[in-house]
Amino acid sequence: MVRTKSTKPKAPVPSVGSLLGVWVRQTRTQQNMSQRELADAAGLSRSYVCDIERGRGNEPSLATLDKLAGALGAS
Repeated sequence: MVRTKSTKPKAPVPSVGSLLGVWVRQTRTQQNMSQRELADAAGLSRSYVCDIERGRGNEPSLATLDKLAGALGAS
């Protein structure tokens, strides 16, 4: 008898960008902060913050991550 592997579809592995976006959105909303407020505090555009939260585009640079972390009170 020959056994074959299960053909269950594998769950997609989330990208770093999408995990970052989830963290940014959760942290921002826990602090009752709007995207605009976060963008202003981090020196970024609101549309860029939106793109990060949705995991769109390229992964942010370390400088951008540092700005977001500082604006959200994280290290």
